[in-house]
Amino acid sequence: MEMKSLKEGLTYRKEAAMKKIFSSFFLALFLLTASKSQAQAPAISYLIPDIGSPATSTYIEIIAPYNRRGTYGPDSVYANNPGDAVRVICSNPSDSLKLTWGPIIVSWQGRVISTQVMVSACPVPSSTIWSQVGPEFSIPLNVIINGVASNSDTFFIVQ
Repeated sequence: MEMKSLKEGLTYRKEAAMKKIFSSFFLALFLLTASKSQAQAPAISYLIPDIGSPATSTYIEIIAPYNRRGTYGPDSVYANNPGDAVRVICSNPSDSLKLTWGPIIVSWQGRVISTQVMVSACPVPSSTIWSQVGPEFSIPLNVIINGVASNSDTFFIVQ
């Protein structure tokens, strides 16, 4: 009888130890996954097209890395107003006089932003080639997701 209760005690301790190990493992896995998803800031891979001319409106797409679903949030429509969860803005506030951003459509499982950008009738650049326009016509922009800014990419104003 004493041997049976000793065996049961050992079995119970083994089961309790295994539960602790599994619980710790899954908790660590959950915390690692959660911290990784929170640590990734929104990212811009590229814009297409990345040029526009004065006094015109251009449809553009802002593309996230192909393997980062949800980079720009859930697929939806956003007004691109202050306080919205998803925004496209000029990195330099003074450039906002040159570009006006339209509403945003997030698609492709949060990896594409589609929007219109209106280039004001600012002074006309001297070239149709993006690499030959001056810095005043190279406009860095960011995507803001829930207050977190992406890396910058550049929209060029050409002739």
